[in-house]
Amino acid sequence: MSVFLDTLKQRWVEAHQRQKESGEALAALQAKHAINLQENTHWQKAYEMEKIREEQVEAAAKSDQIPLIATSAESILPETTITEVSKAEVNKTDLVLDLLRQHPSGMWPGDIWAVVHAEIKGRAYLYSILKRLKDREQVRARNGKYFIRVPSKPEEAKPQVTVQ
Repeated sequence: MSVFLDTLKQRWVEAHQRQKESGEALAALQAKHAINLQENTHWQKAYEMEKIREEQVEAAAKSDQIPLIATSAESILPETTITEVSKAEVNKTDLVLDLLRQHPSGMWPGDIWAVVHAEIKGRAYLYSILKRLKDREQVRARNGKYFIRVPSKPEEAKPQVTVQ
């Protein structure tokens, strides 16, 4: 081989090695990012639950009542009390829709399950609810994450112009 071809081959091998190393570094950073994202989500949920609990303790102190620990139904339906939720059968589809409305940035099925597992007895049933909502075009799924569909505004009727 010529010196020129040897030089090109050597540079190609070096570039390939740099690409391989950067790919490994990228994979490690993506894994670290996924772990940090999951940790952030868990701390957010812990903060939200503790905030609800403290608000209930403060409200109970003001009204001299025993505080109730927040359930997932309370965090989803704040206007409904625990006794009302237990008396009336909760529409599980509406429960999932309300939860998705509260999270316009979308939710993973695991995050939805973490909130509604007390009301929905099986995780498979949650997936059937999500499929039904998707079939009805009330939600959309993108990369495994579910989002509430925002109804589009109907366009105003424009007057028809006829040329004579």
